[in-house]
Amino acid sequence: MPARIPPLVCRTPVWRPRGRGHPCGDARGLPPRHRGHHGQAPARSGGCERRYRGVVRHRDCSRCLLPAARLCRRHHDEPRRAAGGVWCLLCIAPLAVPSPLVGIGLIVLWNSLLPAGIYGTAAMPVLAALARFAPVAALILLAQLRHTDPLLTDAARVFRRGVVRTWVQVRLPLLAPGLVAAACMAFALSAGELGATLLVIPPGLETVTIRMYNYLHYGSSGAVAGLGLVMTVLMLAAGAVAVAAMRGWSRLVNGRPSSHGAGGDTG
Repeated sequence: MPARIPPLVCRTPVWRPRGRGHPCGDARGLPPRHRGHHGQAPARSGGCERRYRGVVRHRDCSRCLLPAARLCRRHHDEPRRAAGGVWCLLCIAPLAVPSPLVGIGLIVLWNSLLPAGIYGTAAMPVLAALARFAPVAALILLAQLRHTDPLLTDAARVFRRGVVRTWVQVRLPLLAPGLVAAACMAFALSAGELGATLLVIPPGLETVTIRMYNYLHYGSSGAVAGLGLVMTVLMLAAGAVAVAAMRGWSRLVNGRPSSHGAGGDTG
C-alpha cells in the first residue's frame, strides 16, 4: 500500500494585543452616556476617536478570520470522526451566548484571571467582536470549503514545494470568496454590536452605535437619523461586496468548462 500522505499543517499566527494606553488620554470618568450636562448633546470628539472607530472595525473583521479558518478546517478535515462534531458544536455554541454575558466574561478574564494589561485598552472591543462573530465567519468558511474540490488540495499536498507557496497559489485562491464574504459579514455585525462593546469599551471612547444611543438619550433625532443612514449604507456596501465576490467566483468556476470546450473546437 502507498504511504499515507501527511496532511498540510496549517499554522495560524497568534495575535497578541498590545497593552498600550489609549492614545486620547487616560481618562477614567463615567461612561459616555452619563457625561455632559443634562439636556445637552455630548461633546464632539476629535480625530483620535474617529480613527479609533475605523481601526476597531477593521481589526474586528480581520481578527475573526484567523480562528474561523482554524475551526472550519478542523471540522472539514474530520467530517466522519467524533472530533468533527465537537468542533462543530464549538463553532455554533457561542452564537447562543447573550452579548452582555460575553462582555462580563471578557471583563472577568482580562481583569482578574489574565492581568496582562489588556483590560481598559482599545483591544477589548476587538476581543468582544472576536468572541461573538468568529463562529459566523467559521460557518461561512466551512460552506466555502464544502464547495471546493478536495482533489485540488490533495494535488497541492502531493506536488507542493513549500507550505507558503501552496497557500499562496492554491489554498488562498480557493478560499478567497469565502474569506471576502466572512470579512464583510464580520464587519457588518461588528459595526452594529452594542451589548458586549458597551461593557468593555475604555472610558472616553465610543463607537458609532454607542454614539447613536447617546444622541437618542439627549433627544437629537436628526443626528440619530444621519448616523443610522450611514450605518445602513455601510451594511449594504459590505453585503454587496460579499455577493459580488461569491457571484464572481461562481461565474469563474462555471465558465471554465465552456472556455476549454471552445478551445478544443478551434483546435
